[in-house]
Amino acid sequence: MKKFDSLNYYELLDVPAAATSLDIRHGYKNALSLYHEESLVTYDLFSDGERAKIIEKIEEAFSTLIDKNLRAIYNKKLAELGEIDGSVLEKDEKQGPIPIFNTRKKIYGDVFSERIKQKIQTKETQELTAQILIKDKISGADLKKLRTVLGVQLEDIFEVARIQVAILEAIEKDELDKIPSNIYLKNFLKVYSKFLYLDSEKVVKGYLNNMDAHEKKIGTGSVE
Repeated sequence: MKKFDSLNYYELLDVPAAATSLDIRHGYKNALSLYHEESLVTYDLFSDGERAKIIEKIEEAFSTLIDKNLRAIYNKKLAELGEIDGSVLEKDEKQGPIPIFNTRKKIYGDVFSERIKQKIQTKETQELTAQILIKDKISGADLKKLRTVLGVQLEDIFEVARIQVAILEAIEKDELDKIPSNIYLKNFLKVYSKFLYLDSEKVVKGYLNNMDAHEKKIGTGSVE
């Protein structure tokens, strides 16, 4: 996993080298929301000074990639360094992508929160929550089961917390090779837990215990 300082502008905005202007604007907006001072995911990770430098780099990335001439110069530099495939850059800019969530209703803020609160009070979810939190090891499958019972989509969590769906899926599938480093993982789990009204400390501890146990099984070759 690359360190933040070594990310190129495309990686920083999480867009491909052949990204359209619309892709870049979306990437810029998502990056700002992730590192904003009010972000639930990164709130405890950076000081005000560090956050200011990160946002400054995001602004620099956007201003470079959104400008056709500056982007061409930057692309040439990356191609020479072998960081991007020069042939990709020769393709004409395609039309903007279809919004990912345009086929389903977005539920935000108080309305969505109230719906979760109501469901979390049912006997079924209370029993399931208790079963999960009493465990010493909490798996991604446990979390997914509760999320499914509550009727929460991964896209819903993404819309509120800006945690990439691919990362959420990796967490729920216990895909250790795709899960971010622990410092990020702990914050992702805390946000995920609060979203489902779970005790975040128990979830983080239980999930990390489950990861450790799984890694030991892999080490001994006893994984089924």
